[in-house]
Amino acid sequence: MDTGSGNSNYESTEVPIIQWFPSLHLLTDRNPEKEKLRLDLLNAALEGNIDAVNSQLNNPLLSDSSSSSLSASSSSSSASTPSPFNVAITEKRETIFHVAAGANQTDFVEKMIGKIAPADLKLRNVKGNTAFCLAVMAGNKSIAEQMLNKNPELLTFRGGGNLTPLSLAAMFGEREMALYLNRRYPRGTLELADKKQLFFDSIDTSLYDLARELLEGEDADENELVMTEYEHGMDRLTPLHRLALTPFHLLDQNNRSKESVKCVWEKILEIIGQKSESDKTSLLNQALALVKCLWEKIFKAKCDQVGDYLKEHRDLLFKAAQLGNFKFLGKLIELYPDLDVEKLVMASFRGLKNSEGKTPRELFSGTHAGLQKDGEKWMRNTASQYMLVATIIAAVVFQAAFTVPGGIHDGGGNRNLEGTPTHRGDIVFRIFVMADTIAYPPLRFQS
Repeated sequence: MDTGSGNSNYESTEVPIIQWFPSLHLLTDRNPEKEKLRLDLLNAALEGNIDAVNSQLNNPLLSDSSSSSLSASSSSSSASTPSPFNVAITEKRETIFHVAAGANQTDFVEKMIGKIAPADLKLRNVKGNTAFCLAVMAGNKSIAEQMLNKNPELLTFRGGGNLTPLSLAAMFGEREMALYLNRRYPRGTLELADKKQLFFDSIDTSLYDLARELLEGEDADENELVMTEYEHGMDRLTPLHRLALTPFHLLDQNNRSKESVKCVWEKILEIIGQKSESDKTSLLNQALALVKCLWEKIFKAKCDQVGDYLKEHRDLLFKAAQLGNFKFLGKLIELYPDLDVEKLVMASFRGLKNSEGKTPRELFSGTHAGLQKDGEKWMRNTASQYMLVATIIAAVVFQAAFTVPGGIHDGGGNRNLEGTPTHRGDIVFRIFVMADTIAYPPLRFQS
């Protein structure tokens, strides 16, 4: 993704970028000694070699500089005195902090950041990105936190494409980073154009919880994000349209590869009517929560004109149905029980046939003929998984029912003790027996 183009689906925030370039001392008037120093610093940043950088702090090659080696102009700021921390060491004008952030050298940054001036973290590469921007795009929260603590201005200091670090995090799908940065923003300080771009980028990259936070952060009478349209391919979509085109049933496919023990535990929680933490934070639940938040704001804004709004945007319902996005439609029906797609169509159109001679009902039935078979297959697979869980639980309970903890007395000549549990006098043993007695009969009766 080219973050230097500055292209956007909506109006951009025109903020002049001050060109904070690093010193070009090692890239101009090159000689073998300067090239060796440049490569040594580059390798040190890539490998996280702190001692190698410290050994170059007083290198005379850095102090022997002239104004011609500095990138300065009337509208720019740049490193004034070259040091290992503010000289460009790559052709892309990256400093050791750019390289270390891109290489995820967390310990290196932590040890070195105390030796630099806060302004050194504002230095940009040829794409316009700071080292902080690279840490954000890489999703390294630890490095980003250290840099932000060193220079809080980095939070709003724009990078490539004139984008804020928060927008870069969303564009690259870095959920934890984006949520962290968004919560660092003081309320009301994010520009509207930036907020719109961030909102739609969040939906496009499945950061649904971030999109919901942006919605919930609006004032009660604000509806800018809900009603805004943006370009998606050849179409102009509202946020609800975009979600209608998202196959919700595919959002949690990655969860199917969880380790077997965790899957069994989640099935057990499901059987007893509880939800695991991963279920509460799943992409599907985040997407459904976003649909709920969007609809509530639409309903509040339109009030008595909700029906008119749905008629105006009836295509989103049809597209969702065409894609089989029934979880999306189900959520809308749950939120708005009066929703009836058939009522949104003119009565005279309901029996019309298309070019293939099919009515809407016949077309729907034919298009989704495979859903019944898929549903039957899903039910069989689900039943098999539940049977496995039930078998595991039954095996554990049966084993406990016929195994006495601690064994039994051999008697030792005392017939009164022979064959009795060795722990029968312990209160913990008695609790175990009572619990085992309660657990065993239900399974026996069910079988």
